Amino acid sequence: MDYKEKRVHGEEGLPVSMYPLTPQSLRYHMNCHWHTEHEIIYVRSGRLELKLGLGDELLTLERGEVAVVQGGTLHSAVPYDCNYICFVLDASRMLRPDDACAEAMYCFDKGKWRIHPRPEKQMPRFAALCEQLYRVLIRREEGYAFLAKGYVLEFFGLLLQYRLYERTVSHSELEEKHAGRMRVVLDFIQQNYNREIELSELARLSNMSPNYFCRYFRRLTGQTPIDYLITYRLESSCYALRTTDLTVTDIAFGCGFNDVSHYVKMFRKMYGMTPKSYRLIQGSDA
Repeated sequence: MDYKEKRVHGEEGLPVSMYPLTPQSLRYHMNCHWHTEHEIIYVRSGRLELKLGLGDELLTLERGEVAVVQGGTLHSAVPYDCNYICFVLDASRMLRPDDACAEAMYCFDKGKWRIHPRPEKQMPRFAALCEQLYRVLIRREEGYAFLAKGYVLEFFGLLLQYRLYERTVSHSELEEKHAGRMRVVLDFIQQNYNREIELSELARLSNMSPNYFCRYFRRLTGQTPIDYLITYRLESSCYALRTTDLTVTDIAFGCGFNDVSHYVKMFRKMYGMTPKSYRLIQGSDA
């Protein structure tokens, strides 16, 4: 899950992407990010602490529990010996404009109706739907697209049936401004991580003083802006190591590191191995 993802999730006719995550997964720890699509998070084992928005809203999810992250919401998560699945979806693309469900989905998409992030009512049913969705997307047997669409639409139908949403939510003007500014900052990092980025640039984008921006950013993401940038560069380098034949040196410079030895040091610190070892392991798993 990228910091404001640009890609289309899922297939053209089935806009649902599934990301099963285990302690061995590259993006097991979910750094703060956002996307326009809605996201359903399903914990199959262990524990996940999910942080939502600009405030201090923290949800602790245990085995068999589900959370909904509405499109446009900043979010991050810390897993604890956890296996969990993220379904990122654009349910409105499953509907025609004149569909009977289209108006309600429009209200969810535009934030006019705010989904309860933790659907306490009927939690076992939501978990069962997630498990069924996982199984059909893994197996991809004949007819899986019909079943997958049905499970997604049933999920939203249950949200409506049990009124697990609020029709009106008031946010202060300052909160809305801060949310918009932080999205701009995260987008900027995604688009410019491969070049030198000054803290002052990010502070200007947020329209905050550097000191206030650093405090606010750390409160939101749990990292300093520089640590966050380094993490993004390292994750991008992992993708390049897995998918290209570029040298480690070329990858280091291409991901914004000015010194190869520093890149290798930071990589080892984060992943417990060198980039070359990581590439060998990934190749052996292919």
